[in-house]
Amino acid sequence: AQRQRFLHQEEDAMADAVRRNDAVAFFIAARHAVQLQLGIQWQVQPESITLTDIRQRDPERAALLEPLFHQTNEIIYSGGATRDLNLAEWDVQVRQSLLHLQPAAV
Repeated sequence: AQRQRFLHQEEDAMADAVRRNDAVAFFIAARHAVQLQLGIQWQVQPESITLTDIRQRDPERAALLEPLFHQTNEIIYSGGATRDLNLAEWDVQVRQSLLHLQPAAV
């Protein structure tokens, strides 16, 4: 329940970052939201989940998430957006990914 609450907080942080056009905040929150979702499913510490871990467990899922992880790393290591990014489009993509990451209803 606590991780689910943290997931909602990250989604709120993403929305706020889009409104402020803050690429660094957006991508950090977006990646962490994905890590939280996977951490809930895999029952591991979310912060420890890397793209390599995702590839090992689910290559198809990794292919979907690779652009997000790469863009996040680029922005973190460069200290900001190096080109114009449409954060609203990224927001839609990340939220769709989060929906796909949810476990299937039984």
